[in-house]
Amino acid sequence: MKKLFAASMSLAFAGCWTFVQCEYPKTELAAAPKDRDATVRLSGFEATVVSYDSAYSYTTVSEPYPYHDRHGRYHETWGTSTYRTETVIPRVSQTTVFLDRATEAMEKAGFVLRAPSPRYGVEVKFDGPFSVDGDGSSMVCWTLFTLFTADRGIQNWSARLKIYDLSTGRLLMEHDYTERYQATVWGPVPFTAVAGTDATSPGKMKGWCLSALTDRAVADATAFLAGLHNSAEKAR
Repeated sequence: MKKLFAASMSLAFAGCWTFVQCEYPKTELAAAPKDRDATVRLSGFEATVVSYDSAYSYTTVSEPYPYHDRHGRYHETWGTSTYRTETVIPRVSQTTVFLDRATEAMEKAGFVLRAPSPRYGVEVKFDGPFSVDGDGSSMVCWTLFTLFTADRGIQNWSARLKIYDLSTGRLLMEHDYTERYQATVWGPVPFTAVAGTDATSPGKMKGWCLSALTDRAVADATAFLAGLHNSAEKAR
């Protein structure tokens, strides 16, 4: 019996398991052409992040104080007590993490991003999150039917890639992408087990989707720009 109890307690504090999670897309960067046409200016890749600040203050309240007199009779008197309070304030700010990710990838592929007069402009704009039919009911059902021991998270994001010839302003290429993240976690303790993982947190899902969209768009941009160079070489 003691062994069974010990095993149950070990299971309860073992945390939770992610047993369904989508696979991250595989991408490949094309090498930049070895000439001045490999100059690029990146724009867009804008996203926001939410952080939380704690504000502390003190509040004084009136409350009853029960006591018994020397004869054992119950009485109540009123007094004041001071408590420390905490207020969590959300703060929304812009992040350059995805622009930095795109910059690092394109420079790794050999493109020049700090030229004073770049030849091409690569722009990516994100949009989301948005819901697909059945997403909401799927997440609710997983929570209810597993008696709050499982949690299912789903987010969908989209992105639009545009490539311009900056000398003429002409749009050379445009492409739309969608990315879907979904994960299901389970733990033996209702509520508390799934609360200990970030696999289904909004921030985790958003970061996963925007990172994947960035990688896909940058891979296609490098392939397109490398293809332009190869086509120009063949035409000569």
